[in-house]
Amino acid sequence: MTELAGLQNSLSGKLPSKQVLAKIGGDLWVLHSEYQAYLQRASVKGASAKAFKSRNPLVRTAAGSLFIHAAASGDPEALASDLHNLGVQKVTVFGHMFSGLLPISAIPALKELSSLQFARPAYALTNAGAVTSQGDAAMRTNLARSAFDVDGTGVTVGVLSDSYNCLGGASAGVASGELPANVVVLSDLTDSNGSNLCVTADRDGTDEGRALMEVIHDVAPGAGLFFHTAFGPESQPGFAKGIIALANAGAKVITDDIVYLDEPFYQDGIVAQAVDVVKAMGVAYFSAAFNADRNAYESEFRPSGKFFDGSEMHDFNPGSGVNTCQKITIPSGAELILDFQWDQPFFSVSGAPGSASDMDIIVTYPACKSPLFWSNDDNLHGDPIEALGIINSGPKATVGIWLTHLSGPKPGKMKMVNFGIGSKFAQFKTNSATIFGHSNSRGGLSVGAVDYRKTPTFGVKKPLIERYSSAGGTPILFDTAGSRLVEPEIRDQPAVAAPDGVDTSFFGVDTKDEGSAPNFFGTSASTAHATGVAALLKALDPTLTPDETYAWMKAGALDMNDPGTRGFDTGFDYVTGFGLIQAVADLAVVKISAPATVKGTGAVTKTVNVTIQSRSPYNEIITTPDLGDGIATGLVRLNVNGVDDDGENCAAAAIVLDAARTLKKGAIILKPKQNFTVVYNVTYHCPGVLAIKNDATPQDYSHFASVYHEVLDEIPDAHPDDDSCPRSIAPPFEVDLYPDGKIKDRGCGAKKADKTFGNPVVTDIKL
Repeated sequence: MTELAGLQNSLSGKLPSKQVLAKIGGDLWVLHSEYQAYLQRASVKGASAKAFKSRNPLVRTAAGSLFIHAAASGDPEALASDLHNLGVQKVTVFGHMFSGLLPISAIPALKELSSLQFARPAYALTNAGAVTSQGDAAMRTNLARSAFDVDGTGVTVGVLSDSYNCLGGASAGVASGELPANVVVLSDLTDSNGSNLCVTADRDGTDEGRALMEVIHDVAPGAGLFFHTAFGPESQPGFAKGIIALANAGAKVITDDIVYLDEPFYQDGIVAQAVDVVKAMGVAYFSAAFNADRNAYESEFRPSGKFFDGSEMHDFNPGSGVNTCQKITIPSGAELILDFQWDQPFFSVSGAPGSASDMDIIVTYPACKSPLFWSNDDNLHGDPIEALGIINSGPKATVGIWLTHLSGPKPGKMKMVNFGIGSKFAQFKTNSATIFGHSNSRGGLSVGAVDYRKTPTFGVKKPLIERYSSAGGTPILFDTAGSRLVEPEIRDQPAVAAPDGVDTSFFGVDTKDEGSAPNFFGTSASTAHATGVAALLKALDPTLTPDETYAWMKAGALDMNDPGTRGFDTGFDYVTGFGLIQAVADLAVVKISAPATVKGTGAVTKTVNVTIQSRSPYNEIITTPDLGDGIATGLVRLNVNGVDDDGENCAAAAIVLDAARTLKKGAIILKPKQNFTVVYNVTYHCPGVLAIKNDATPQDYSHFASVYHEVLDEIPDAHPDDDSCPRSIAPPFEVDLYPDGKIKDRGCGAKKADKTFGNPVVTDIKL
């Protein structure tokens, strides 16, 4: 436990007082102490202060400064002025929140600012986990581009991530065709003077944004691409402003793969609000669902009757016993990154009163014995959040967690999400939701991850969600003004899943799949794929609203299973959403059952059945808001044409849907090979048949039916040659995706000499 022991030695295992932490918080206090110790060692060794990096994986430093979030106690202009006077660069404001790049040496001076309510580090993470993404084929967008003759031309896509060109490979990417020539960079990872922060920034500047763009360009090669960093000194306020700036610049689809850990769990923060703003402007927004699996603990606060340093400890045991410690295992080289929040409004979102309670996290090592590391900000009238991060550079170890309550009402709901790669709760697991913040927004669509190699296109019949793809279900308890909602709002996030593990030209690590290029894993990659699909849809129909775009992607998705629940989760679930995005649907008429002979002297009504079949290896969903007659008459079109040429004087057939035998409540879901029959009542009448007997060619009516795919998704079918019955070309059809490539045409018209099924289904009128 080298890193943990080092922290223990440097902090002497002693908690700072709440008076010390009233404005700056424990993380800033620890960072300043760590920085001072480093400067003393550096002066002896001659090292530069610019080389300092914190041991806390959540603290982002750059050349002796760090990225901070802050809130004003009163006049925002007064705080902005005071921050400038302390040397803070790039001060940015959105709502009640400030951000900027603060010299670490100036941290103690923050305590003296009457204009400051509180300050903390800006906690941010990405969701990563001549090249073409295999996800293009997994979603069948390669076929959709050809079938619909669309490539995203005319649509601008905005991307927010860490950086675009810190590594200097953008021009090579354009030259090789991995990127379009006209990428527009609104903001990259730079400071207020335009100097590059890529080299000195701690854990930033990987050009993950450019990797996202390569994936989008594979799916929608004609779309324009704009970039705005979400990681600069502007941090969360800059992120929110960047979203709106991209929309104002003309982006019709926007995506990101960033999470700020101090976005609220139970309230829409400033980034979620920015998503709602651009959605109202007609922009479809896509965000990564995170890579935290269900690695979360959730509970009400249970008093234990036991105390530490004046604070009551939470009882993790839901039964009759008492256990004040939860164990977490951290493998060698892994991280522990805890984000702990409770059910009170954020001051940085809605202003006063903010948090009514003061809660703390304490990490113990040895587990459940000695305090090692802590997050014990003074939360009263601030934000209800504590966060901490530890790197284990020693052997595998188990630490303990204490959650303590110092003052104010005891939380009715509290959640702790572990974003640490490799570390897991060892006991009292609740496997709770891990999606929150703008990825749980009302206006956006959150995307989970599926390994492209585990999709039907690549031989796996039932696609499998990545084990790390985060779960939704976090309730919104407060409005943006800080008032508690009468009923919690639980949103259907993630909404869909998309491929990851795909090739890029530079980002990721090669997993020795069929290509030699590095593989890009994580919900970051999957979100880029979903964004590309949205660009194709918008290019196909520029009038599509965000809600219509989202509805199309959900309705056409291949249903998947949440592996954490028993049985198959039909329809939506909180891990896979509505399933794997699919870009084309495939339904065909396979049979018309019409009477061969109609006997009668007047108008005669008979039943005609039109059977359609799902030719897709994926579930196809037929939905309509009101389930009116249009679902069948629009989806399946039956034409009955009079072919009489011998004087029978056949009247036009009257066609009426038999709603009682056709319509169903709710959505109609067709599994692969499954049939669905539309029943019509057809009235025939040939008055001249009485005068003409022994007709040598008694072909009085011919029947023809087709599937009209626009009823499904407002998009033409990708396989128009097999829509209709009868058909005029021989199977197997080249573009059909059914696994065996074959289509059976029995019952669809009469077989012709060339073994195609091109003759109509004929009905004769006889006495």
